[in-house]
Amino acid sequence: MFTFAVQPLSVASGAEWAELAKVAEGLGYSTLHVPDHFAYEQLAPVPAMMAAAAATTSLRVGALVFANDYKHPAVLAKELATIDFLSNGRVEVGLGAGWMNADYDMLGLTMERPGVRIERLREGIAIIRESFSGEPVNFEGKHYSVTGLVGHPKPVQSSPPILIGGGGPKMLDLACDEADIISINGNLATGEAGPAVFDSMRADAVEHRIQHCRARLGSRLSAVTMHVNVYWVGVGGEWKATAEGVGGFIGYDNDALDATPYALYGEVEQVVEKIHRLHERWGFTYFSVPAGNLRDFAPVIARLS
Repeated sequence: MFTFAVQPLSVASGAEWAELAKVAEGLGYSTLHVPDHFAYEQLAPVPAMMAAAAATTSLRVGALVFANDYKHPAVLAKELATIDFLSNGRVEVGLGAGWMNADYDMLGLTMERPGVRIERLREGIAIIRESFSGEPVNFEGKHYSVTGLVGHPKPVQSSPPILIGGGGPKMLDLACDEADIISINGNLATGEAGPAVFDSMRADAVEHRIQHCRARLGSRLSAVTMHVNVYWVGVGGEWKATAEGVGGFIGYDNDALDATPYALYGEVEQVVEKIHRLHERWGFTYFSVPAGNLRDFAPVIARLS
């Protein structure tokens, strides 16, 4: 019923990266997620995904998430199809409209208003899906034009699953229309993490987003996977002190921290019980956790297997 991913931010060497992927696979994680930012010391997602896939046999790989504005979708489609081909069908396609001000500033890119970025992403998804088909792609949109492009290689998966995260109504609408996996995010409209984003991650805000998705999805609800990227994790050990510190930092009391899906704190059985609650209330079955919690979260995965 439940699947779990791990998201590393940085490593010291290629050997450490390969070992991390192997350990994640051995501990029962289904997927390794790589972020796509320039403002932090992080690996580039495409080669990192391929290296992780090459070091393992069943671990799936993906980005959480590729920012559409940083790379032409036809180029990204070819790169992802190649990884899927070489890994025997282990790619997950995480896509987003871009949100971090610092990335755009560093790259000298104009950060258009959200509606424009989302419109461009919708076109990008259409190009990526058509590229995966192996048939010639002829696309004429407002933002992209592709003529006679044949996607090669064809991915092993007939349609690698697409994950789209959303925090605002327009992104949620796009996710409901196009995604196989919907990641329920906080609202990132400010372009940087801060109090406004943390407030948008409280349980009542999550409830609002879930209800929005259920209404939009209709009969398609049973066909999608609901995902959450868990930012704050502490299992066993000094979890109470850690939770207290995080709660103070983001402005949550204990009840708010316990209610949000973005925090998992407690002994193994407490965390397992909360995951069941999150599933029953909001339908979450797919959880990503930080690589810093790779090992201490593993007993939760074992308990839920």
